[in-house]
Amino acid sequence: MPEPPYLGIHSSTAKLKPPTYEFRWLCLLPDLIRYPAENKCQIQLAYNYILHSITCINTVIETIIHTPEWTEEQAMVVNERSGLFISIGVVLNAIMRTFHPDDALLRDQRLLFVGSAVALGERGLRERPLGGHHIAEALLAAWCVADGSSKVSLRKLVEDYRETFSMAKLIHNVAFWPEAPVQLEGIPWITLHKGADCPASKTDGRDKGRAKGGQDLSEYCCIL
Repeated sequence: MPEPPYLGIHSSTAKLKPPTYEFRWLCLLPDLIRYPAENKCQIQLAYNYILHSITCINTVIETIIHTPEWTEEQAMVVNERSGLFISIGVVLNAIMRTFHPDDALLRDQRLLFVGSAVALGERGLRERPLGGHHIAEALLAAWCVADGSSKVSLRKLVEDYRETFSMAKLIHNVAFWPEAPVQLEGIPWITLHKGADCPASKTDGRDKGRAKGGQDLSEYCCIL
């Protein structure tokens, strides 16, 4: 697992830039999420990385969004990375809370990710289609763990993004995931196709046996 990303400075322009991510560790996430009990240490490292990243991104946004530095190119990069980190962060936070159910800090960090998703969705409405691909993922991930006023805000945003290509494509895929979280059924226009007829549910015996330890996480861990 790499070190947390450094909130760098462009040497020539002295501009803040959002943190980057490394595909070599993103590729590890599916196995970490499918088998959390076997990967507690790695999940903790990944979660720390994501939490640091979203904090850095929020700092970038707060610093430059109302300045000339906030160009279309910068908005696209920030929205894309923010959506990706939020989506992953929501899932890893949910897993961490099953490991440490009494940890108040993890509950507060859940609110950070949900609030960041709401802010991303509202910002993205003004800047579409810049970096919009990952906004739908962030909104649905946050929906699965949100409550109270955040749920109301997300309901409106999910509806606002309903006709976008990214949301339509994501919903088409989610509908056939056997592990699709039941919380998504709270969105009236999402239909989940579960059961033996679902092509994605046909896995080999090895996966069925190993997945038993993570069944209680299925309501959180499919959005990726």
